[in-house]
Amino acid sequence: QKAQLEMARELGVALSRKCAAARITLDKMLQPGANPTRDKLDSYQAYVDAFCPPTNSDDLWLGDWIIIRKER
Repeated sequence: QKAQLEMARELGVALSRKCAAARITLDKMLQPGANPTRDKLDSYQAYVDAFCPPTNSDDLWLGDWIIIRKER
């Protein structure tokens, strides 16, 4: 059960608004014509890599989404 709780916590963080915003910002930085500083790009990439693991939410049930939303 402890492993499931840890997985649920990680999923909640990965699907959080903060991670979504970080991924969007990073994506914009990587677009052609964007000129972010190397330090800023590296900083966002490190944050996303460390705290926002890629997740697939296709197999989540509605109950899972309700729990995630309440924890945010």
